[in-house]
Amino acid sequence: MQGFAERNALLLGATEHAPDARHEVGEGRQLEAERVRILLLEAEAHEIVQRSCTRPLVPGDTDQSIQGLLPEDGDLLDPFRKKDDHFRVLLRSLHLALLSKVLTGHVTRAALTRQGCRCATLPFMHREKFYFYLRYFLVGLGVFIATFIIWQATKQVPTEGDWQTPLSRLSTAEFHGDFVTVRNVRNFRYKDGEEETDLVPGYYDKTYDLSNVSKVWYVSEPFKNLSVAAHTFLSFEFSNGDYLSISIEARKLKGQDYRLSLGLLRTYPLMYIAADERDSILVRANIRKDDVYVYPVRTEKGRALLVDMLEEMNTLASKPQWYNTVTDNCTSRIAWHVNRVTPGRISSVAWQSYVTGYADAFALEHGLLETNLSLDEARKKYYITYRSQEIGDIPNYSKEIRRFD
Repeated sequence: MQGFAERNALLLGATEHAPDARHEVGEGRQLEAERVRILLLEAEAHEIVQRSCTRPLVPGDTDQSIQGLLPEDGDLLDPFRKKDDHFRVLLRSLHLALLSKVLTGHVTRAALTRQGCRCATLPFMHREKFYFYLRYFLVGLGVFIATFIIWQATKQVPTEGDWQTPLSRLSTAEFHGDFVTVRNVRNFRYKDGEEETDLVPGYYDKTYDLSNVSKVWYVSEPFKNLSVAAHTFLSFEFSNGDYLSISIEARKLKGQDYRLSLGLLRTYPLMYIAADERDSILVRANIRKDDVYVYPVRTEKGRALLVDMLEEMNTLASKPQWYNTVTDNCTSRIAWHVNRVTPGRISSVAWQSYVTGYADAFALEHGLLETNLSLDEARKKYYITYRSQEIGDIPNYSKEIRRFD
């Protein structure tokens, strides 16, 4: 067989010169034109055999298997009786092993028009070249993936940075028997928004009596433009009228926005924020004007749950970890804490722990919320945004937003 480039050149040249070659060139050129004509006939013979087989040929086909796929010789030749003797002889004596080689190597499809003076060629990549480039592609892809994994695995969680003001301080807890002193309880005020000029920073330290934990509340803030996502956190009520929110969030730098995709790439450190409800809930309902739901949680282990979250808050202060949109988000972390104090309470494969917009539906369905209402009825009853906006920032804010009808 001719080399791929040489054969294509000959075939392309034959398109214009083969019919008149015997009259325009000398004896050497005539021989060359005759060789090109035979190549064209051979290419068309290959095409006929491929079309005549009862199924497409594959590289593993042998002479015998291809022979079994062909019709009787007469049937194969009937449409081409008007071709010259050389063509018919060539078609009858075509070596099937050569056909297999052509099919798995450089395949040239020649289509002669009725005038027999035009040729269209369609080159295909040689199988060996294809595998050569495929191997290089796979190796390159493997190197890229390995480099990415190593980069992500060795990426250190930053402990210092120009953090956004509401995320600038870490909360910690000091335990003394039944009492816990929480440092840096956030208690910001917001003028007209959350820009730096609107912030009125505030923090306080407060000691809570753990034996007075009377109720746990599950707070959900669905994202405005993405219904499958929501920010969720827990708030703990004490019998003396105190409330303490623990919000698990991504710690962002100034000028850095939260993106679900970036949260998958070890972009944000994980942080636990201890906050006053006049900060954690009011900013969402009154400043962002988001939908906020405050559901009562059915549990008898409120104290253990709070202690577990405060201990993890201390751990992160000394050994920071990465936030992850799927595996270490606000909701999956709550589920993790619940299972630590009540093993098996929430299934580890529950997809709602990762698709946070449906977490309240999951909690209601599995008896985690202290209500027998349907989801729509529960959302209507425990929706507090309008009530929060109506009462504003008042001293007994937490009690007033919970005046459920």
